[in-house]
Amino acid sequence: MKITTTEKLYSEALLLARTAPTKEYKDLCVAHAESIGKELTDHQKGLASYGVETAIELNYLLDRKKMENSKREAIWKI
Repeated sequence: MKITTTEKLYSEALLLARTAPTKEYKDLCVAHAESIGKELTDHQKGLASYGVETAIELNYLLDRKKMENSKREAIWKI
């Protein structure tokens, strides 16, 4: 099954809401996601939300791994 443009836009709005630097921007992105989400089923919205959370977690884990590797390299240079 192919991801639709509406699903992509919804996911992007959720991601922006999740990572917004201020409450004002978060609220704006949530409102935008809700507007886009009116065209989607609950199942589609659930999958998009799960995908966003998974992407955020994966990014966190990859960043953490990079930091650990950088620390190891710094120790070896000493």
